Amino acid sequence: MLNGVRHVDDARAHIGVRWHTGAVDEITCDRRTNRNPTRAVDIVRELLDVCSDAEIAEHLNSLGFTTGNCRPFTVNSIRHIRAQHAIGSRRNNPTEPGEITVPEAARILGIHEAAIYPWIRSGEMTARQARHRRWCITGDNDVEAYWKQRVATSSHLKRRANTNCKTGQAV
Repeated sequence: MLNGVRHVDDARAHIGVRWHTGAVDEITCDRRTNRNPTRAVDIVRELLDVCSDAEIAEHLNSLGFTTGNCRPFTVNSIRHIRAQHAIGSRRNNPTEPGEITVPEAARILGIHEAAIYPWIRSGEMTARQARHRRWCITGDNDVEAYWKQRVATSSHLKRRANTNCKTGQAV
């Protein structure tokens, strides 16, 4: 008959057993914490904005870390760590010098953002997809002038008021 847990500290659990014959035994065993290593959580924080979840899991596994359940890290375990420790990406500006985002391009051209995506998909507008699947459009003043002219001569696009635009921003 199990008498119950008598004492628990951080590393070990002490369980007292009273048998039906009246004999008493105390069993001491290591306690599983089911917690991810603190250093692994810190690495997730450090690498989140430069690596994908799969890359972070691969990196942690290559360093010899395991999850709190003694399993290798996976994409799901990285997502669990992020949720459990409220680790979100900083989602900083994905653009590099000479690039703008789709919302910025839409403001410059005075059109809706949805009108820009078909140009990106068809390859007419030069862009790259950055972290978090955000598009970064490359260009200079000549490219901006070309797209402004194209929007002005289009019969399909409705121009919007362009009050937030600074001149000289490339599209």
